[in-house]
Amino acid sequence: MLILPSYKEIRNRLLIAGAKQIQPIIGEFELTSRCNFTCAMCYVKENLPSTDLTTRTWKTIFKAAVDAGMVYALLTGGEPFTRPDFTELYTFLFDMGVKITVYSNGSLLTDKIIETFTIRPPEFIGITLYGASDTTYFQVTGISNGFSMVDQAIEKLQKNGINVALRTLPIPNVVTDLDNIITYCRKRKLMLGYQMYIAVHRGCKIGENQQRLSPEDLVMFEHKILYTFGKETVKHHLETDASQKTCAALKSSVFITWDGYMQPCAIIDQPRKKLIPELYLKTFRLLNKKIQTIGDCLACHDCELVNFCMQCYARRQLEGNVSMCPKYLKNVAMLRREITNEKF
Repeated sequence: MLILPSYKEIRNRLLIAGAKQIQPIIGEFELTSRCNFTCAMCYVKENLPSTDLTTRTWKTIFKAAVDAGMVYALLTGGEPFTRPDFTELYTFLFDMGVKITVYSNGSLLTDKIIETFTIRPPEFIGITLYGASDTTYFQVTGISNGFSMVDQAIEKLQKNGINVALRTLPIPNVVTDLDNIITYCRKRKLMLGYQMYIAVHRGCKIGENQQRLSPEDLVMFEHKILYTFGKETVKHHLETDASQKTCAALKSSVFITWDGYMQPCAIIDQPRKKLIPELYLKTFRLLNKKIQTIGDCLACHDCELVNFCMQCYARRQLEGNVSMCPKYLKNVAMLRREITNEKF
């Protein structure tokens, strides 16, 4: 009997092949730095008003990315739904045969966007939950009715048969409300994904980050989610943070910023280069060579914590030294190992 590979296996094979051929199979596009939320921990936030790339420029970039081999795209921000041309950009990209995921805060979903998604279904809409009440949302985002708006959006997406995945992040206000977030997800019959690493604003140092948890609290945050939903189920619905072993940045994946720079991923802006769409693949391969010349962390090669560690080039750089093992990440890995005997 012929057993065909699963969709996830096919996707992984494409990413591996892309890395071997130095081809960007995944494109992540930060359509804007604008957002209707004012979250203190946002790493995209700019000090000056942004001038977004035009509709025409983004379409040219999308076409160049597809010509360079892109199969999967992530549309993110800022808040991508703040762009009046979002449905036009989404439709243009979808009609080129690209599998699209959208990351949103979920508060600005309109009937027009719902209609677009119904006709041209995304892989899923990833919505970040900042709490399970308007009170918590106001504390985190500055929006007084944020949770009510997001709840209505999730209900609309589900009623229209559009795949939606929820995730949250480890900051103090969220952790305080985590039990209620979990209860809400179960009520909606949705899994809860999560991220582990809170990055600083671009151009800042990690010492300026007052939002992240202690290693002990961070691991307990993760443990509670995995204990509730199950490790494999959570990962299936919304992948958690990549590690050095799984990171595809500038191997088979690339990130394009709101102002038109190509860089490894959302949280690190080196190496980077202003993108000329006609040179999309050439620029990707140039940055691929540059990132390979950056010193690796030799201590990581034979470390017994490697399977528990979320370290990668970007996080080591943000923690202070790309060639050193960061204390914070190592402490998290040690605690993850201690808890690994728990049954999820």
